[in-house]
Parts: sequence; C-alpha cells; structure tokens
Amino acid sequence: MPCRKTLPTPLREASPSALSRTLRPPLLSLLILSLVLAATLPLVSMQASAAAPSSELYEYDGLVLNLHLHDTLSIVPSGANPSVERVTADLRWYPQDDYRQSVDALITTPTATKNDDSYHYAWNAPQSGNLDLALDATVRTSDASLPVTGRVPFPITSLPPDVAIYTKPDKLTDTDAAIQQQALSLAAGKDDLFEVVYSVADWVTTNVQYNLSSVSADATEPSTWVMANRKGVCKEMTALFISMLRSLGIPARFVSGVAYTNLPEFANPWGGHAWAEVWFPGTGWVPFDPTYGTYGFVDATHIKLQDSADAGASSVDFAMLANDANLLTRSLDISVDVVDKQKTGNAPYTVTLAPFDNVGLDSYDLVTATITNDENYYVSERFSLAQTQGLLILGSPDRNILLKPHETKTIRFLVRTGQLADGFRYTFPLALYAGFNQVANSSFEARLGDPVYDAAFFGSYLNASRQAQQDTRLAVSCTQDGPATYVGEQASLTCNVTAVVAFKGVSACLSGQCATLDLAKGETKSFPVRMPCDSAGMKALLATAKVGLVSSSGLARYSCVDPARVVIGNLTAPASLAFDERGDIDFTLSRGSESLPENVTVKVIHPNFQQGWSIAELVQPQRFSLTVPGQELELSNNTVRVVVTYQDALGKSYETEQDVTIQPRGFTFLQKIQVLLMDAQRWIEGALA
Repeated sequence: MPCRKTLPTPLREASPSALSRTLRPPLLSLLILSLVLAATLPLVSMQASAAAPSSELYEYDGLVLNLHLHDTLSIVPSGANPSVERVTADLRWYPQDDYRQSVDALITTPTATKNDDSYHYAWNAPQSGNLDLALDATVRTSDASLPVTGRVPFPITSLPPDVAIYTKPDKLTDTDAAIQQQALSLAAGKDDLFEVVYSVADWVTTNVQYNLSSVSADATEPSTWVMANRKGVCKEMTALFISMLRSLGIPARFVSGVAYTNLPEFANPWGGHAWAEVWFPGTGWVPFDPTYGTYGFVDATHIKLQDSADAGASSVDFAMLANDANLLTRSLDISVDVVDKQKTGNAPYTVTLAPFDNVGLDSYDLVTATITNDENYYVSERFSLAQTQGLLILGSPDRNILLKPHETKTIRFLVRTGQLADGFRYTFPLALYAGFNQVANSSFEARLGDPVYDAAFFGSYLNASRQAQQDTRLAVSCTQDGPATYVGEQASLTCNVTAVVAFKGVSACLSGQCATLDLAKGETKSFPVRMPCDSAGMKALLATAKVGLVSSSGLARYSCVDPARVVIGNLTAPASLAFDERGDIDFTLSRGSESLPENVTVKVIHPNFQQGWSIAELVQPQRFSLTVPGQELELSNNTVRVVVTYQDALGKSYETEQDVTIQPRGFTFLQKIQVLLMDAQRWIEGALA
C-alpha cells in the first residue's frame, strides 16, 4: 500500500511541484475580495469577506481512534496428501503507549500471545482454506511534542552503543558522496542539533517530490536512488532523511504506522505511512515527518505501530509446518474510525502581521510576520500567507520556521499590487495561516500619490537567513585507524586536508590538536591525532581547516569499545521426558557489555540433535526456544549444551556455554530397544560418511 500524504485545499492554485511540497498541515490559500463603491467618493475600498475553511482531522489536538488490522492466510494443497501441523503469524505492527498515544483497549482474533516485539498467532492442525487474524484497538493520539528544552550540541560527541547502531548505513538507508556532501552543506556553521535536523528535514520536504507515479511507488528504492532522482513516496523520503542524518553521526530510526490523507488518489483515507524518529541526548526519540512537513512532532492522525533501523522491516511474519501444502498471504488491511476529537486551539506561539507601508499604484510591498515562541522548548511550524485577489505574492506563500525556546523570528513576503485604476483607494486585507487556523491579520492601502517601491528597495530584507555553505575549495576529514579502540587506550585518527586550489599556512585542527600545512593545487596532506577512549561508544568531533577567510569543516568519528560479553540466562528444560513427549528448551541471550557483541553464533548441542542460530549484532535480549522429542534422548548422557561464540568490533573472539540435563522417563523395554537401534543407525551412518 502506498504511504500517506495530504492535499492542499481546493482554493489553492498550486503547481505540481508545489503539491509535492504541501504536506501536513495542508497550507491554506484563501481568496479574499469584496469591492464596495463609496457613493460620495470616487474611491474603491476592498473589504475582507471569506468564509472560514472547514476543519481537517490534522488540526485537532487529540483524537480517539478505533484501529482495525486484518489479514487473511490461505492454505492451498499442493500434493496428494496435504497435512498441516501448525501455522503461525507474528504481527509486528501494533500500537503501544508512548508520550503521544495510549492504548485504551486491544483485542486479537484469534487470541494471540504477546511477545517482546509482536503478537503471536498460532493455529494447530488447521484445515485447508482461509485463516483470519485481526487486531482491534482503541487508541488515543495527540499532536504533543516531546519537548527539547535546550540547545543540544552538534556534533554529538558520545553515543550509547544501543543508539550508535542507528548511525550506520543499511540496505535502504544507504549513503554515497552526494548524500554526505548535501548533509554537510546543510550542517555547515551550525552547532545546535535541532537546527541541523530541522535543516535536513526541510531540505528533503522541499527538494524531493512526492510522486506516486514514479517507478518507486510499488518497490522501495534506496536513499542513493532518491537523492539522484529527487522523487519518491513516504518510505523513500524518510529513508533519505535518515541517511543524511546518519552521515552526520546523528542517530535516526524508521517508524511505520498509520496516518490520514485527503489525497483523492487513495480510496481509503487511512493507511500505512512512514516517518522518522531522531535521538536527542537527554530527551529521547523525537518524531520528524518530512512527507507531511512536521518537524519535532506529528499530528494526531499518526498512529505509531513499529520502529526499526531500516525501511525493510515487515509488518507480519508467517510460518507453516506442513506437507503438500502452501501458505498464501495478502497485504495487511487497515481501517480507522474516528470516535472522538479534541481541539484546544492553543498555539505555542504568538504572531503579529504588518505591511511595510501603504503604497502607490503598481508598487511592491513587504509583509512581515513576527512569531514569538511562548514555550521553553523548540517549536517548528509552516505558515502561509493567504492569497488576495489583485495582489501577487512573489515566491512561495509558505514558510517553514524553527523557533528556539522563547525565540522571536520574522518571516517576510514580497508582494506586488496588480493593475489598479486611478481615482480609487484600495484596501488589501492580509491573513496568515498555520494549517487551517488563521493566526494573524492586517491590511494595507494602495492609492495614487503614496510611495511606489520597487523590488530592489526590499532586496536587503529578503533571503536574510540563507544557510551558510561549505567552502568547496578546502576539505577536511578524519578517520579512525582501525575499526575501534579499547576503553582506556588512545584512539589513533588520521586527518586529511585537501585543497582544490593552492593554499599556504592552512591551520587544520581537531580537538585542539593542530597542524599548519602548505598545500599545492589538488594536493592532500595528513596529520595524526590521538584521542582518549574513556568510555565505550561512538565519539564525534568537528575538524576544521582555515586559511584567511576560507574555512571548511568535517565530521570526525571514532569508536571506543569494552570487551564484548554475552550472558546466557533463564536456561530451562524439562527435567525428564517420556518417549512420546515433547519438551521445550528455552533460554535468553543478553549483552553484558557496553559494546555490541558481533557475529554471534548460538548452538544447542546434544549427541543426537543440534540447532544453531546466527545474529549479526546482539543489541537487545533475544529469546530462543527449541522443541525436543523424547524419542531423541539417549538412555544416559543427556546433557544439552548451549554454546555461544562471538566477537567484538576488533575481531577478538569469545565463547561462553551452559548445560542442562533431560532424563528419559518411563521408557518401555521396546522403546529402549528402539533408542539403541537409532543409536546404531547413527553410528553406522557416521562411520560410512
């Protein structure tokens, strides 16, 4: 199912590229015109006269929603003697409580078992035909933000190991030089993490076209493809946003869920959607939706169902143990009913709107909105200047802004009056909207004899906050010599400085360790740096290269690890089994170190059976289970050994093991003979192998 997006209101006259950038809230363009002839004066006065727009679900502060997820599995015979022992489904899409949503009720049909990250459905010995699974939940959602109340320094200098994994490229959240350079250019000169993340999100919103007709609508493309083609759907826009952040050492993860859209292309206004969460030290995972254009929050129509490192995580996993039968699956059906809506109308900011001056006929004017953040946390919003008939807005009528706690900013719109007849006085009403809510209004007059301004006059007011760009004549980068360094040792880094043109006396520094370099055109020189590893995790610093007015910066990252450790816990098994009984061996693996154990191999070993698993990285505790038939036991020596081998980031190998014993119980004489015969058969097969 294609992901969600919103449509501008019908009154908006938008080009296709504008449609691709008009997200949530759908930014209003309101047509304002009323001409009233004054009987005693040869003048025309314009009065604002427009009906209030109808509300959309995005504008409610809170919603109570009934969520229904449904899937149908079909068992289809594929041979003469079909038999099915067991079918299972693990539904990984389900709502959970967090700071902006709470689950009032949740029912699964049939009854499912709640695991760590899924609801586990199971059917024992089902017949051929259809199996239905469903999840019904009542969810309270809000548009509340997770407040970031102060400046978080950028770059992030230290990350916990379980967060650092979200800075690594993945299959769909991949990277290349174009992604890295664009991200660096957006981050250049910024030392505030929220500002950096906001800049990247707004760049993706503005520069990547939401396009269902693209070849990527039915198959998710990686970030490198999206960067090259500048189009995609919500998964791809979100993946590119995540890739750009990760290239800057900023942890970001993929969120899957449900959201509302008013796009006519969707028969069902509710459906699957994707956005991102970005990790802020001291705060946690903060949502950003580059498709809807909401940064630091998502609207109340968003229901979060899953988070993952990459865009390829599945919503449902299926398994079947059968002979002569196949399992056919379908896409997950989603429906949502709105039970209740809440709207307080309390904006976290105050806004004033004012023109530069009353103007003459055929004149430019500058409309300034002053926005003050009334809260102690960061706030982002998209504002739109309503379109008034007879008044041309030069450039986009929409502005995204980011406000620090209690910060005041101004946004400006250059406008021009149209062809106006002499002898009349015209009043142009002005209205500023945030979504469907009018937040400020004003007006100005135009008449013969008032000042006439041209565009050059207002040039110094416009584009005053353009982002600084990296100076491409000089580049600096630092890499760690080796994959990681143990805690307590000094990490060795090599910093490379490259000059596109010749420079003398370039001062290149990392954490106070500097080198002065003379560089010929196209030359690269290196200098070594030693950095302390006082704790485990990914460290990040900003390297700089300066000469005169030319400066450049690059991210330097290095990894510190402690010796990896895996703990085998909660190892349980039945004390004994009868010949025809089955029993489960259960245990968990957890991380006993700050660093992540890598290349983890798990084996359960018994003289008559063996089972193995592999894990690339052990991040969260993992549960393992193995069913043992009693007839596989020996008459003696039934020690079952759990052996775990793994490595740390430097390739050092480790091993740990734990044993449990299962005794045979009540084997009859014939069953004992059968065990001995099976042992003999295994011995012969081994000898002949």
